[in-house]
Amino acid sequence: RLAPPGVTIMPDTPLFEGGLIDSIRILRLIAWTEKALGRRIPHEHIRMDHFRDVECIARTFLES
Repeated sequence: RLAPPGVTIMPDTPLFEGGLIDSIRILRLIAWTEKALGRRIPHEHIRMDHFRDVECIARTFLES
């Protein structure tokens, strides 16, 4: 839902630099991540560098 049709996102695919995530899609990604984790993400953890790619998202939020 976040990627355009036909785009495959790998763990290290740059989400912002690649233009896959914009200001609207990041809100959807944050909401999806919170739902998947079963908890809210603290405001101080909502930073662009934590959502750089899927690998970074997993490392940041699954290890905390």
